[in-house]
Amino acid sequence: MIRHALTLEHVARALSARCCGCVLTEAWTQLKGACLLRFEHSDRDEPTIVCIDTDKDFGAVTVRNNIQRARRNSFDLFHKIIGLQCTAVSSISGDRVLIFHFDDVQLCAMLFTGVRANVVLLHNNIVIDAMHGKKLLLETRVDFTESPIVLGRHYTKETEFRSDVIQDCRHSEEYFVLESGGALLFSLLPLQGWTVVHRTPDIFEALEQTIARRRNLTKNQVVHALINKSLIRDRLKLERSIVAMKRELESGSKADEQRRIGQLLLSYENPGQTGADSISMTDWNDEAIIVEIDPNKTVIENAQMYFEKARRSEAAVKDLQRRLPAAEKRLEEVCTEIERLEHTSEFSARERMNIEKEVTSKQKPESPYRVFELGEGYTVYVGRNAANNDELTMRFAKQNDWWFHARAESGSHVVLRGGTGREKPPKRMLEKAAEIAAWYSGSRNASWTPVVYTQRKYVRKPKGANAGAVVLDREEVIMVKPGLPVTS
Repeated sequence: MIRHALTLEHVARALSARCCGCVLTEAWTQLKGACLLRFEHSDRDEPTIVCIDTDKDFGAVTVRNNIQRARRNSFDLFHKIIGLQCTAVSSISGDRVLIFHFDDVQLCAMLFTGVRANVVLLHNNIVIDAMHGKKLLLETRVDFTESPIVLGRHYTKETEFRSDVIQDCRHSEEYFVLESGGALLFSLLPLQGWTVVHRTPDIFEALEQTIARRRNLTKNQVVHALINKSLIRDRLKLERSIVAMKRELESGSKADEQRRIGQLLLSYENPGQTGADSISMTDWNDEAIIVEIDPNKTVIENAQMYFEKARRSEAAVKDLQRRLPAAEKRLEEVCTEIERLEHTSEFSARERMNIEKEVTSKQKPESPYRVFELGEGYTVYVGRNAANNDELTMRFAKQNDWWFHARAESGSHVVLRGGTGREKPPKRMLEKAAEIAAWYSGSRNASWTPVVYTQRKYVRKPKGANAGAVVLDREEVIMVKPGLPVTS
C-alpha cells in the first residue's frame, strides 16, 4: 500500500482542492477492502470519485473518475454523512491517517502498518461507523497525535545525497514512478539508484501509474512461474523417457535369440506335442538348453509365438530408434526455453493471455482413471482399484469400447476408446492397450504376458460378485511385453 506520511500530505492537499465545498452524494463498496466516495459540486459537471483502497499490495488513496458503480454486489456505506458538505481534507503529520471533515464528523482513512487498514466515521473522536469490524469498533475512542516523520529506507538512503529530504519531499511539485531491479516505487523525489519511468505534476496519475505497473509486474511474475513450472515438468518427463529408451536400446534386441529358439522348436521331433511347460533341447552348438513354452499350445504353435516375439522385438527397437532423436530434440528445445525464460520478465497483455491459455489447457482436470493418449484418436483409460474398475467398466465404458485385462492375474481394467467404434482398432493400438493392462497387473515384471480383450458389450458383472469381478462372454488373447507408452 502507498501510505507514507509525506505522500498523504500531498494527497490531502490535492483532495482539498477537489473536494472542499463539494457534497458527498454517495459512499459505497464494490471492491474488496475499498471505499468509494462520490463528491458533487453545483458548479461542476463531473463528480469527483475518491477511492480509498486498503489492499496491502495495491492499495492507495486515489481519484478514480472512470469508475462506475456496479449494479450487483455493491453496498452503501456511511449513511450519516450522505448529503453533507466536505469542509476540508487533512492528514496527521508523521502518521498514516487521512481525514475528510464534514461539519462535526470526520471520515478517517486509517492506513496503519501491522493491522488491517480501515475507514471509520468519528464524532467527537468516537467511532460511530466503520467499513470493517463495525460491531467491535462502535463507541471506541480514537485520538490522533502528530509525531516525527519516519523516512523509511528509500528516503533515508537519499539523505546521503540531499541536505533536507523531508523539506524537499514536502515542496515537491512533481511525482515519480521509479524502477530498480524489477521493483517499482512511487516517490516524491527522483532517487539515486532508481530509474524514472514516469513523472507528472498530478499525484493521482502517478499513484495510478505505480499501481497499474505493479499489477502488470505481478501478472508477469505469475505467468513466468506458470511457464517455468510447465517447462520443468516437460523437461523431467522427457529426461525420464530418454533414459528409459536408451536403457531399452542398450539391453539389445532379443529378436535373434527368439528367432533361434523358434527355429529350434521347428526341428523338434514331436511338433504336435502339448501339455509341457518346457522342453529340453540341444542347440546348434550342441549345448543343452531348456525352452519355456505354453503348455496349451503345440510345439509348432510355440515356435510361431517365438517368431512373433522376434518380430515385435525388432519393431520395438525400430520404434525406439525413431522416437529417441525426436525426444532428444524436444528436450533441447525445452532446455533452451528454460534458459531464455531466465532472462525474460516482461510479457505483453496479449502474450500473457496466450501463455495462460496454453498452460491452462495442459492443466486438464484430473480424471478418476489413469489416462494415456495413444495418438491417432485413441485413448486408454485404466482403473485405479477394484471399485474404480467397476466404475470404469460398468458405467464409463461404452458398448463398443474395447476392454482389456491380464489373463489369470489380478490387475486393472483397461478400456481402449477411439476410431469409429464399429471397426476393430489397428493391431498396434490393441497391442499398446494390452501392454498397459499387463503393466498394471500382477505380471508387470514378466517377460511376456497373455492379455484377454473383447468389446465392452461382452463384459458382464454377475449379481453379488465382488468389486472388480466380471465375466466375459467372448474373448481374444494377445501376448505382450508389459510396459507403458513412451511419450516424446
